[in-house]
Amino acid sequence: MPTHHLWILRHARAEPAGFGMRDQDRPLAAAGRQACAHINSWLQQSRPRHLPQQVLVSPALRTVQTARLALAGLGLDCVTEPRLWEASAGELQALLGDPLARHRDLMVVAHNPGLEGLARLLGARLPSTGLSPGTLVILQLALPLQPGQTETLQVLPARESM
Repeated sequence: MPTHHLWILRHARAEPAGFGMRDQDRPLAAAGRQACAHINSWLQQSRPRHLPQQVLVSPALRTVQTARLALAGLGLDCVTEPRLWEASAGELQALLGDPLARHRDLMVVAHNPGLEGLARLLGARLPSTGLSPGTLVILQLALPLQPGQTETLQVLPARESM
């Protein structure tokens, strides 16, 4: 049975919504940009063996900025996926099956509560703080995606001050 890797990245910390601002338009806060720099530094230094072949990104500004900053210089294929916005754990599980079948190593950059719910559903070992903004989790799994059938390879907790 082929092994797949699912990279789960919750968007980094965002600015609060200003008056009249849509939630999707919230940019990263300074702390969120620092968290992205930490992720990028870790990726550049550690050069994980199974970098994602494709990155699915929610269309919200904070997720697009998180992907761009955290993955800068790695040459990864980032694709905006509108269905990631407000997706539940079950919706994410259904949505990611086909891309994982096409790409053995896939990253998703999206939102809670769906991402944390998906990680827990799949059996990921998460920090006691859960999937806080800017946290990266790398899972090893087989298809089809089944509850409790993953191995947690790496958890890179959010780091907002360097």
